[in-house]
Amino acid sequence: ERVIEFFLPEEEDPPEENTPAPATQDDDDDEHVPDLVDDDDFDEDEVTPDNLRDRIYDNPNEDIQVHDLSDNESSDELQDVHVAPVQGAEPVRRSERIRARGQTRWLRGGQRATMLSIEAATRDHGAAAEESILKELRQMLDKGVLRAVREGDLSAEERRNTIRSLLFLKEKFTPSGAFEKLKARLVANGAQQDREVYDNSSSPTASIPALFMVFAIAAKEGRHVASADIGGAYLNADIEKGPLFMRVSRSLVKYFLKLDPNLSEFACEDGTLLFQIVKAMYGTVEAGRLWYEDMSATLERDGFKRNEHERCVFNKTVDGVQVTVLLYVDDLVITSAKRSLVEAVIEMLTEKYKQVTFNIGDIHDYLGMVFEMSGEGRVKV
Repeated sequence: ERVIEFFLPEEEDPPEENTPAPATQDDDDDEHVPDLVDDDDFDEDEVTPDNLRDRIYDNPNEDIQVHDLSDNESSDELQDVHVAPVQGAEPVRRSERIRARGQTRWLRGGQRATMLSIEAATRDHGAAAEESILKELRQMLDKGVLRAVREGDLSAEERRNTIRSLLFLKEKFTPSGAFEKLKARLVANGAQQDREVYDNSSSPTASIPALFMVFAIAAKEGRHVASADIGGAYLNADIEKGPLFMRVSRSLVKYFLKLDPNLSEFACEDGTLLFQIVKAMYGTVEAGRLWYEDMSATLERDGFKRNEHERCVFNKTVDGVQVTVLLYVDDLVITSAKRSLVEAVIEMLTEKYKQVTFNIGDIHDYLGMVFEMSGEGRVKV
């Protein structure tokens, strides 16, 4: 509450005539995580059928695309459904919201992403779609996220508790609307897991006020700022509850076999594949929490201390100079008055997680917003 009071005046002046009111921003990330999602990602920033279903209820007049996620053999190839806007429409009933769970077009701070089925992505992007799918599946195999198993080796209970997979391809656009890239994400259908088994599956993300404060302090103190992204972040954490098994449909098996023909030895009679999930795969119940704990432990081993009021803000002092890290799932902001301290954090993270992309400079595209450091003690958003 103190943070909110710090940013908002007690009485806001009404907007001037002919001046549009500021747009509101929906918070479309939980746990983050998505039970699927982010990602970005899929970042943490991640996007999932579960955490987006309220969009249709909250915005009944919005032009939205949704997927049919019926639990059938081809569930990883989502079928496109279109919901047209209706002027003056009443809020959508809960039953309709559930059917529409998994809409594919969403906005966050001006950033847009469209999720496509394999068929639609192949139609629109050709070879680039297959390349994106193979890249995602290769990551699963190379990082030891999935381990192929034979169905006959599973107990009856393990077969009953096997969950399905989903594969999304996401068209990502910059805040200006320009196409950025096509990204595939293989996720587990965590909705099929028994949540009573898990004592705590929640994980925090940095608040927007905290993000603004970190940038404001950096501007005021003339700090160097870096934004960084951890690729395949969740996949660095180990699954705690298990064993957990996932079935991959025939539509994806052909891609796995292109990467490793030996997997054909594990094919089930119906042509599907069964894998044991070893790492915190996107979509599993505990994935977001496991990643947060992994990253927190990494920062604390490096001497950082967690902020008492913001669990996703970490600070440490080196020779009297503070360095700050803000964590939003797999997207980080790192600030310090000494550039070498910022670079040292990036080097440490790269050594630990390998796939780290970063930008040190005055302009940062972060969470769909663009932060511009003016060099005059101010930051423009």
